[in-house]
Amino acid sequence: MSPKINFDFETTHLIIQKISIIDSFKGEWNVIIDSNTPKLDRLKQKACFESVGASTRFEVDTLPDQEIELFLAKVGKQPPSSKKEEVLLGCYNARKHVFDHHQEMELSENTLMNLHQMLLKYSDKDGDFAGKYKIASNKNVSDRPEFEHQVFFNTTVPYIAEKETRELIDWMNTEINSRKIHPLILIGTFVYEFMSIAPFQYANGRIARLLISKLMLDERYNFIRHMSLDKVLEERKEEYFKVLIAGQKHRYRYTEREKISDWIIFFMDCVELAIRKLEANHSAKQRKTKQDFSKFTREEINTENDKTIYLNHRQKDIIEYISRKGPVKIGDIKDQFPKVSRNTIKKDLLHFQTSALTNQIGKGRGTYYTSKV
Repeated sequence: MSPKINFDFETTHLIIQKISIIDSFKGEWNVIIDSNTPKLDRLKQKACFESVGASTRFEVDTLPDQEIELFLAKVGKQPPSSKKEEVLLGCYNARKHVFDHHQEMELSENTLMNLHQMLLKYSDKDGDFAGKYKIASNKNVSDRPEFEHQVFFNTTVPYIAEKETRELIDWMNTEINSRKIHPLILIGTFVYEFMSIAPFQYANGRIARLLISKLMLDERYNFIRHMSLDKVLEERKEEYFKVLIAGQKHRYRYTEREKISDWIIFFMDCVELAIRKLEANHSAKQRKTKQDFSKFTREEINTENDKTIYLNHRQKDIIEYISRKGPVKIGDIKDQFPKVSRNTIKKDLLHFQTSALTNQIGKGRGTYYTSKV
């Protein structure tokens, strides 16, 4: 596995930046979780509904988001009434099991089989394959004539899928325990390898996304409970498959050329984007009322603790921009207000922070700002 994660200097620097942002938010969010407010419960429920819908839509046609929410809200009160609801219920139960019991679940072959059985429990069509290694090829072949049945994703052949899956699990457990490589790099690499093996006949993607959650929870990335990484991946579905295929196309034949740096960066990009959305959603939940900046002629803002903050016209324009476009970096603000110096922007941001008008995510060049008002 080592050659695949032997990144060049530029890639390593970018990965370190992203890890810094994600780990910084991890610490901040774990402090927030200690408050255990009802607002977090609402975020968790929303993330659950979004994740179940997004993850299933990767592979099968399921219900629209609004119908998914209605269906999952009454789980346990009535059985699924359609094939689509059966798929959703399987995904929901497997996800709930991972989030409730991840600490008790070893990363093992048995865990994979159990999760796969949960996913396909209600599916008559795929039920015979539940909890079993694949028996036929599931490589991705184009059906477009101009490509002449070209293989786009050449997964492991069935007769060695079991062996490679066991080796992958052993590698992951060894590396996680050694703590020599950052967990986010290991998780990204594990998912890439799992998708390349595709050990099951069906639902490999759903299993992979469940394993992301399990592994991140094991490493105390507890924000995964309150955001939908699956939704972000769905929104970037085309790029998701593109970067997987780009690395996998040299698998086996040109092992030394099988580089997965683009996939690792993409994976961390998606985590970072999901974090931004979570932070913005959490800030929105904290607002008692929506502020319409256009109505302030004296540039005064009443915060949640009823403290009045006075802003000049420039500061009002900047905070309004952050509210509309956040999360943003200093460079984004500079591009929007080219006549304002970078030092002035930094001073304004410091004023916003001390006045509790903005949230700061990350440090250094990787810092983002969102509005609290």
